[in-house]
Amino acid sequence: MNSSTKFWFHAACPFKSELAECAFPLEYVVKRPGREPFAYAATGTPPNWALPPGTEPRYTLYRTKDTSEPIVVLVAQGQ
Repeated sequence: MNSSTKFWFHAACPFKSELAECAFPLEYVVKRPGREPFAYAATGTPPNWALPPGTEPRYTLYRTKDTSEPIVVLVAQGQ
């Protein structure tokens, strides 16, 4: 099945109120224009998170502000 549906997301700086509500160091709020936030991004990885050898932490996306449960961890490999 082919699908040509495209979604655009925007990473914006969080409001001060959002910074105070998060259980992790919030860096960006990811959302579609005109919609509620889709995810919350922090730099680095969650505490005690083991990375594969040769990778460097970049960002972690979280579904909600009140938990530190990640939905995806983005890493860089090599240069």
